[in-house]
Amino acid sequence: MVSRARFHTDEGVALVMAMGIALIAMVVAGVVVTATIVAVNDSGRDRVRTTEIHTAEGAVDATMVTLQSSTPCMSTTTDGTGAQATSTAVGVEYWDATGVKLTCNAGVLSGTPATAVITATSSGTAPQQGVAPVRKMQAKVLLNPVKSVGANAAIFSANGFTPSNKLEITRSDLGESADIWVDNGNWDCGAGGTGANLYGSVFVAAGSLNIGKGCSIDGDVLVKKDFTVAGNASGTSMTGSGNLAVGGATSIGTPFTIKGAAKLAGATPANLTALGGIQPMLGAAAVPSSFAPVGLPKIYWDTSKPSPNKTTWTSSPQNFTVKSTSDAQTLFGTNPCGKNMDAGSSGSPVQFPAGKTVYDLTSCSNGWQVQKFYANLNGDVAIIMRSMSVKTTFHVTASGDYKIWLIVPYEYASTTTPNDCSKGGMDSNSTDFLVTAPASIFAYSPGAISLNPHEGTRGQWYGCSVSPKNAFSLEYSYVGIPGYDLAAGMSTVTGYDVSVVYKREVS
Repeated sequence: MVSRARFHTDEGVALVMAMGIALIAMVVAGVVVTATIVAVNDSGRDRVRTTEIHTAEGAVDATMVTLQSSTPCMSTTTDGTGAQATSTAVGVEYWDATGVKLTCNAGVLSGTPATAVITATSSGTAPQQGVAPVRKMQAKVLLNPVKSVGANAAIFSANGFTPSNKLEITRSDLGESADIWVDNGNWDCGAGGTGANLYGSVFVAAGSLNIGKGCSIDGDVLVKKDFTVAGNASGTSMTGSGNLAVGGATSIGTPFTIKGAAKLAGATPANLTALGGIQPMLGAAAVPSSFAPVGLPKIYWDTSKPSPNKTTWTSSPQNFTVKSTSDAQTLFGTNPCGKNMDAGSSGSPVQFPAGKTVYDLTSCSNGWQVQKFYANLNGDVAIIMRSMSVKTTFHVTASGDYKIWLIVPYEYASTTTPNDCSKGGMDSNSTDFLVTAPASIFAYSPGAISLNPHEGTRGQWYGCSVSPKNAFSLEYSYVGIPGYDLAAGMSTVTGYDVSVVYKREVS
């Protein structure tokens, strides 16, 4: 029998090759899919990382803006939507000028800062594959306090402020602020439709401020208690870029817009708009902790009286020459103590002497009583008296940049009742009270000041109460009192000038 050989063929090779190619394709596809997923995840993470660094830097910048008007301690913001949404936490650490670190309790800083470090940490809010990205920006800034100079106020009224007619406070220098400081009590600005144009800031250190028709304020407004804008207060505004700080309730009866920022102890009323932003529900932190009544400065003529810092009219560096009542009589040509005294005329005013002179009229038991008084300054002049009454005319001009002080010393105040303004006042029925440039005046009384200067009068008015009876127009020009620091306790920090030391990413 013949056997036949068995020959091998390529049968099944194609199947093996196909399976191999399929396996390779699956591996390649897996690699491609994996690479794609990784790329997509990386792209998403990169987008989140980019968003995070921008939001962190934006939060740092926003905090630097906020530092211009307040001292925040911590805040959190959420930006964007979807997969790129981020949450940014901002923390601020402060140090004072001596390098001592300050603390924040209930949002209130423990001191006045000079340096701050702002740290903004931003992270994505959507779940991420792998380690979630986090970006952190940090900035160090120097803080230079910006203070309200209440001591240089145009008007200081220790107990309320009650002008009964139109009020206008302007400024002789555009770089100055013609401020009003109400130490105790309230003020109704524009009450009864009288109106008020104020080219400075308003400080109500213990009471409330009510805004009526036509009350226009150019500067900041700091109110210890309530702030109210009446519903019919048309023509009412804060015309400048000033800020508002309210330590009590805020009630706005008509749309009211301010160009600065608002810091409120309570909720935001519906009619209030603040272009610089509104910070509500701050409680006691809405106003500076240093903002408080300081009391009327106690200006004594009797050097034996107690005083934290004496006026130094007669000693260096002021060196005023003291004149008596008889000297005043020789100058005025009449009895300066007599009722309805006339001195000088519009064409021939009394010429005060050159140099620095104090006229001591405290021997006039009934005060200085003036019917008509025309005088020209040829030097600085102070008139010291128990009280003052002007019936018709009081005109003071000057041959140079000279000052006149009308002073009722504190020893003639009523001491029977606290904040009693009934003694030692300055009263005027005159509608013709002028102290015109280049002359300027400082009027001081521990009683009520009811003088009513007209347009063109320059200077300052400090009293137990300032309550002019007629139209009141004053151009603020700082005069002060020789030897006395009027600034004691009155300046408050209203914000900060912010200077950047560095700004960088720290993680």
